[in-house]
Amino acid sequence: MVAEYLAWIASSVRTGGNPSRRLLDGIEVGNFANFSEYHSIPEFINLAERRFFEQSPFGAGPIIDVGANIGLVSLLLARRFPDRAIHAFEPNPTTFETLEANIARNAANKVSCYRYAVSDADGTVMFDNDPVARGTASISRDAGSNTAEVLATTLDSFVAKQGITAVGLLKIDVEGYETLVLRGAHHVLNEIRPAAIYFEVCPALTERAGFSAADPARMLIEAGYDLRRLTDSGSLTPATLDEIAGIRLENWLATPR
Repeated sequence: MVAEYLAWIASSVRTGGNPSRRLLDGIEVGNFANFSEYHSIPEFINLAERRFFEQSPFGAGPIIDVGANIGLVSLLLARRFPDRAIHAFEPNPTTFETLEANIARNAANKVSCYRYAVSDADGTVMFDNDPVARGTASISRDAGSNTAEVLATTLDSFVAKQGITAVGLLKIDVEGYETLVLRGAHHVLNEIRPAAIYFEVCPALTERAGFSAADPARMLIEAGYDLRRLTDSGSLTPATLDEIAGIRLENWLATPR
């Protein structure tokens, strides 16, 4: 930790207060909120997730990253698919600035960034714009010192405006509000049918957001998708709704039947 802190200080001095860090075989990220974010950034994508994003055979079409945060997943996929369009959504203003800076820093020219929350209706939503705890910011049901109104879109509206007719990968990580994203994606789920939907399963966050822990997975099953759990080794194993109650935090994959 001491050595890491000294590296943070040295990088801060060298860059005039904007330290950066190289990760994932050359991806460089910066514009950190503080040392804590700099320290924890290697944990944002674990080895199993990295193997999944680097090796899974995604279908044709653009990639949609809902809850892009500071851009690690989008950058990892942009390196693998340099000619494929990637659409990255991040509504938190300070996080969005960092996302755009990191995309530019890595010359990921096919990644387009959107400062929108993805929800079940177009318009606006209240969002926790915490400038420090940016990895856990989300739509908010309660007003607080960091909450503010942000623009919102549905996936159905977005793909219609963009003329998107196929999706290779839809990744959703929105701190418990996956249900809202899927409610606004009827056309995407039933007509476009993404080749892969990668989504976070966290019962505590989903219930805190006001939904049943199994709602997102159940919606995907009802739309005709099979579910798989991502194991620690990066492989996939069949998943059922009954397993969700015993899960703390995992990432699951849904693929069309």
